[in-house]
Amino acid sequence: MDDSHTKKNSIYSGGRRQVGNPRNRWEDAVRRDAVDLLQIQTWMAAARKREFWRKEIGEAMARERAEAL
Repeated sequence: MDDSHTKKNSIYSGGRRQVGNPRNRWEDAVRRDAVDLLQIQTWMAAARKREFWRKEIGEAMARERAEAL
Protein backbone atom coordinates (compact mmCIF):
# COMPACT_ATOMS: atom_id res chain seq x y z
CA MET A 1 0.00 0.00 0.00
CA ASP A 2 1.50 3.34 -0.96
CA ASP A 3 1.83 6.16 1.58
CA SER A 4 -0.99 8.26 0.08
CA HIS A 5 -3.62 5.53 0.43
CA THR A 6 -6.62 6.72 2.51
CA LYS A 7 -6.86 3.66 4.75
CA LYS A 8 -3.18 3.76 5.58
CA ASN A 9 -3.35 7.46 6.38
CA SER A 10 -6.34 6.99 8.68
CA ILE A 11 -4.68 4.11 10.52
CA TYR A 12 -1.25 5.62 11.02
CA SER A 13 -2.06 9.30 11.45
CA GLY A 14 -4.39 8.91 14.42
CA GLY A 15 -2.46 11.31 16.60
CA ARG A 16 0.02 10.63 19.33
CA ARG A 17 -0.38 10.46 23.06
CA GLN A 18 1.92 12.39 25.32
CA VAL A 19 4.83 10.54 26.81
CA GLY A 20 3.94 9.14 30.20
CA ASN A 21 0.16 9.16 29.67
CA PRO A 22 -1.59 5.79 29.59
CA ARG A 23 -3.32 4.63 26.44
CA ASN A 24 -7.01 5.44 26.22
CA ARG A 25 -9.25 2.41 26.56
CA TRP A 26 -12.71 1.89 25.07
CA GLU A 27 -14.19 1.57 28.55
CA ASP A 28 -12.72 4.90 29.62
CA ALA A 29 -14.32 6.62 26.63
CA VAL A 30 -17.71 5.04 27.39
CA ARG A 31 -17.47 6.08 31.05
CA ARG A 32 -16.55 9.66 30.10
CA ASP A 33 -19.38 9.89 27.54
CA ALA A 34 -21.91 8.39 29.97
CA VAL A 35 -21.08 11.03 32.57
CA ASP A 36 -20.82 13.96 30.13
CA LEU A 37 -23.73 13.20 27.82
CA LEU A 38 -26.09 11.05 29.86
CA GLN A 39 -25.31 12.16 33.43
CA ILE A 40 -25.04 8.46 34.40
CA GLN A 41 -22.34 7.54 36.91
CA THR A 42 -22.71 3.74 36.79
CA TRP A 43 -22.87 3.09 33.06
CA MET A 44 -22.42 -0.69 33.34
CA ALA A 45 -25.52 -1.06 35.50
CA ALA A 46 -27.47 1.23 33.17
CA ALA A 47 -26.33 -0.72 30.09
CA ARG A 48 -27.68 -3.95 31.57
CA LYS A 49 -31.17 -2.42 31.36
CA ARG A 50 -31.31 -2.65 27.56
CA GLU A 51 -34.47 -0.65 26.90
CA PHE A 52 -33.38 2.17 29.23
CA TRP A 53 -29.89 2.22 27.69
CA ARG A 54 -31.20 2.33 24.10
CA LYS A 55 -33.60 5.14 24.98
CA GLU A 56 -30.86 7.18 26.67
CA ILE A 57 -28.40 6.65 23.82
CA GLY A 58 -31.05 7.58 21.25
CA GLU A 59 -31.91 10.77 23.12
CA ALA A 60 -28.23 11.72 23.47
CA MET A 61 -27.65 11.17 19.75
CA ALA A 62 -30.70 13.30 18.91
CA ARG A 63 -29.40 16.11 21.15
CA GLU A 64 -25.97 15.95 19.52
CA ARG A 65 -27.51 16.09 16.02
CA ALA A 66 -29.71 19.05 17.02
CA GLU A 67 -26.74 20.94 18.45
CA ALA A 68 -24.72 20.31 15.28
CA LEU A 69 -27.33 22.05 13.13
